[in-house]
Amino acid sequence: MQNSVPAITFILALTLRLEKVNMTRKNGLAKVIGTIASVGGATIITLYKGPPLLHQTHGSRSTLQGDHNFEEMQQNWRWGCIYLLGQCFSWAGWMVFQAPVVKKYPAKLSLTAFTCFFGLIQFLIIAAFVETDLQNWKIASLQELFLILYVVINIFLTSNYQILINTSIKC
Repeated sequence: MQNSVPAITFILALTLRLEKVNMTRKNGLAKVIGTIASVGGATIITLYKGPPLLHQTHGSRSTLQGDHNFEEMQQNWRWGCIYLLGQCFSWAGWMVFQAPVVKKYPAKLSLTAFTCFFGLIQFLIIAAFVETDLQNWKIASLQELFLILYVVINIFLTSNYQILINTSIKC
């Protein structure tokens, strides 16, 4: 399903009228047919519940059908497909949203750093609700501290790359 993100991006751009398709030309027809084949094929493969490809050590599918956990497994399968489809639409929507932003804000590295920074803020808010035990938030080793410093320094350098380059050129 991940490979259908470009096709879903095309569909979103088409519905928002950011992309134009001329159905009378071969390339326009190829775009539409390719998009339908890509999204349709990925959806069928994702939702298909055929026999397992790998040997299971705890029993086969036929023995699981009598088990009460089989219904729960089916429910998890459905939710997994829904979440995967939602993730693909979110990623495609983000790409469609980025196009006008990059036109107005051409400093791509700074834009990437700001995106990562706001993603970090979202992550911290979610993590604060999910992990409430303060013992798990403590830095336990020098490796963890080094990793945090490494990421902070990289974000700083990435967000200020344009300023650093322009300053060094003028000197």
